[in-house]
Amino acid sequence: MVQESSRLNEAMGRLIGATGESWRALIDGAFAVQRQNAQLALGWFGDSVQALNAQAEAGRRAVDAIAEQSEKQREALQALSEESARVWVDLLYAPLSLWAPSPSQGERRA
Repeated sequence: MVQESSRLNEAMGRLIGATGESWRALIDGAFAVQRQNAQLALGWFGDSVQALNAQAEAGRRAVDAIAEQSEKQREALQALSEESARVWVDLLYAPLSLWAPSPSQGERRA
């Protein structure tokens, strides 16, 4: 009976040892999977962040280009408006220049 008890204790010890090792392997595997998932998530989010940063930079460059073109258009429109106003003033004063006495007409009157 002592022998049976001793064998039973050995068997229980092996079972507990094997169970402990199984649990350790399971926990180690779970941690490894969790670590890989974390690395995958960081890689995915890191790539996403890089893509978003690249898109934001492209958007900033586009806005800068649009702002530059808008400034050029504003300058061109201002020049066109000034020239148009000058032409209209010249057109309005054209009849008056015909009525103004010329120096030769003033000499004839004198």
